[in-house]
Amino acid sequence: MAQIGFEGALHLLGRIGIGPRPDELARFAALDRDAAIATVVAELDGDDDGVPAAARPSVPPEGAGRREAIRLTTRATRRTLPIWQVERWLGTDQPAREGLIRFWHNHFTTHIGQIHWAPWLYQQDDLFRREALHFDRLLAGVLRDPAMLVYLDQVHSHRRRPNENLARELLELFTLGHGHYGESDVRELARALTGASMDRPSFRYLYRPLFHDPGVKQILGRSGRFGPDEVAPLLLEQPQTARHVASRLYRWLVGAEAPLAEQEALGAVFRATWRTDLLIAEILARPAFWASRGGRIRTPVDLVVGTLRTAGVRSLDQRAMGRLQRALQALGEAPFNPPSVEGFPEGPAWIDTLRLRRRHDVLAGIIGNIALRGRRGRVAAVVLDAAFDQAMAAVPGATRREKLCAIALVTPPVTPLPDGAGPGGTLQLLRALLDEPALQLG
Repeated sequence: MAQIGFEGALHLLGRIGIGPRPDELARFAALDRDAAIATVVAELDGDDDGVPAAARPSVPPEGAGRREAIRLTTRATRRTLPIWQVERWLGTDQPAREGLIRFWHNHFTTHIGQIHWAPWLYQQDDLFRREALHFDRLLAGVLRDPAMLVYLDQVHSHRRRPNENLARELLELFTLGHGHYGESDVRELARALTGASMDRPSFRYLYRPLFHDPGVKQILGRSGRFGPDEVAPLLLEQPQTARHVASRLYRWLVGAEAPLAEQEALGAVFRATWRTDLLIAEILARPAFWASRGGRIRTPVDLVVGTLRTAGVRSLDQRAMGRLQRALQALGEAPFNPPSVEGFPEGPAWIDTLRLRRRHDVLAGIIGNIALRGRRGRVAAVVLDAAFDQAMAAVPGATRREKLCAIALVTPPVTPLPDGAGPGGTLQLLRALLDEPALQLG
């Protein structure tokens, strides 16, 4: 089988990861399609430790000052956690794994601003990393996750007043999807979930039997005295759960809705093992995936953080990171800050006149910072040209323009670009690239 080349490598790594580096592209470009898929899928089962234990805020002790300590720690975490996330994206050598963790954060959505003990999100991130490849265990873990229980008001649910928020989102977003359940299922599932709560002294999951409704429930055609621990198995019994989650993974990777036949086929594959990596391998092997090159609008994170990774940036100083965080906020995709429980939007929703201008301005600022780095004039241009030549050593092409297009554009440019020759030519080329419509595609 023929090598996938730089075009195929850019498509594969750009979809499943976050902005492939030139060396990553060169490595994958030399593989055939089967080997490339096997390599990227193997990366999903990566070895990472999540956030270091020493960086986790400890639970405030009981007594005087606890409330203030919670407030101050949460305030600090809301500032540092998104930075930690972007630092992982920039520095990772396992971009496919980070891409999958990012998918789960957008599937099982929580909002950092609505959680009164923000460090719970470190715990949630650990859950996503630990069970990223096992959806059945991941779903069960989410139903014991303090961040989720607080975000969707489950901790306030009582047998006398069942709160339906978690039950509704569990059915509509996390498992079955809209139109595959009834209002009675929401009410009965909310009754089953009563008792799932949190121990305030330890800030850990706690089942409160006195809060639980022990009566018989009728859920999705099943009858029983279901409790919180029976909810995940009950939902996993439904073939629609596998179809819905498989369809969301298909939409993430292919950039389009899966045809009904594909939903059935992929759902059957998924339900057999609940292994996410095996499902992703099936999706990546589909002709529809390889035919979708250039058919998806890049999200702000893909565009901005991906551009930095493509430029070889592995870390930023505190000041630059602050600017990057504000830029992602302005573009609408700040980590842990989705616009709703449905998560961040997809596709054309990222492009309108105002957002396109902002995307251009943010990238212009990034390119300017890469070019200058505290220098001025011709010296800066020479430094940038030398850095570009070093980074592009493994990239095919005779000119800087050809090399840059090979790693930045999934489709050929539709506007004339300079060749990047001469002192300062790289900066001129990069600035011209900002106006290239193909840059917005992934």
